[in-house]
Amino acid sequence: DLVVRDLLRLLEGERRAAIEAWEPEQFERGFGLPDPADATKIEGEPLVIRSRDGKRRFELVGRVDRIDGRGDGREREGLIIDYKSGRVGDRLRYDQLARTQLQLPLYAAWLASVRPELGHTDACYVSLRDGERSKVSMLDLVLSSVELDGLLELEPERRAELRERARQEAKPGDPIGAPLQAFGALDLPATGQRNLADSVWALLGGIAEGRFDVRPFDAGRTCSLCPFGVVCRIERGDELGSEEIQA
Repeated sequence: DLVVRDLLRLLEGERRAAIEAWEPEQFERGFGLPDPADATKIEGEPLVIRSRDGKRRFELVGRVDRIDGRGDGREREGLIIDYKSGRVGDRLRYDQLARTQLQLPLYAAWLASVRPELGHTDACYVSLRDGERSKVSMLDLVLSSVELDGLLELEPERRAELRERARQEAKPGDPIGAPLQAFGALDLPATGQRNLADSVWALLGGIAEGRFDVRPFDAGRTCSLCPFGVVCRIERGDELGSEEIQA
């Protein structure tokens, strides 16, 4: 009841203020899940992410809280909103999108795949507590040092072209995209050309090898809700070397 009350209050506030001209289009939109109205049918299309060579595919299913739209014609934009019960102002970081933070990039990529007529797709968090939106979103990358071009690209051929372009522009020693296998999100390059699909397949490669290294990006914050916190010593991570932590 409290969540519904907060949500209604939030929507009423947005209606009155007409924030950034975004208009709600859909709520609780599923993709690749059984249709709540008819369990024999599938609601929406899953997000399909192909491997680098295009021979394998990974399908992601889920449900987004809300889809907004604004603009007309080729200027039409789509925005996915994911509600959070707490504060969201500093929840995201520019340098961690499509690296340790995958949820919003995946949502934006899915929306772009099912709505190709949109000129741009974006995603953000919205707090049910105070109505605040996350300070970082896909669109914010345009104004940062992180390269937006190609971040959400799903086609293997185009991703290969982006890696080649990055290779030609890189300085000696600069990482070029994600490795073929990553045994944790921290194995993904923190700088340079990045692509969501390549990052996902790198992480899948590590999981397929049975590697689940405990190396949280922010130990205190990441572990606060973990049910194994009482028996795990990862909170001592700042005091131990990497070899001791993995041991």
